Amino acid sequence: MLNDKVESLQNIIPKTLDDIVRNNREQMQLEYATEQDLAKMQKQIPGDFYRGALRGAFIYKRIFPALQQEALYLVGFMDERGRTITWHTSRIEGFDPKTRMVFTASGSLYWVEDFVTGEPDSQLLINVCAILHRDGLGSGFGVPYFFY
Repeated sequence: MLNDKVESLQNIIPKTLDDIVRNNREQMQLEYATEQDLAKMQKQIPGDFYRGALRGAFIYKRIFPALQQEALYLVGFMDERGRTITWHTSRIEGFDPKTRMVFTASGSLYWVEDFVTGEPDSQLLINVCAILHRDGLGSGFGVPYFFY
């Protein structure tokens, strides 16, 4: 009985970015941003003042094939008031590879301390799930339901 519950819980938690969208995958996909994606977003961004510094970060894109639309987002860990939290930015509008600064649609600037290699921490994947639900995209795409 307990093993069944543990297994059920383990099946809910995504292990990869690709595990997040579970229904209607032909209508929305999530992929890690490529160097070509970031090159399209390249801008010179001064690093004097920023909203926060993210570590263990990754940039992913939401792809809507039928609409021929893509949007990039930054996700990572940020220290805030003495504790570490997961953070998901608004849509990326610009990226400076020299300073590792990201400019977002909300007007915020973020500095990326380091990018994760391989699959990101499951806490960050859960954060993506919560944000997709917040943005009204979770239910229709079978995204595991998490909230903060």
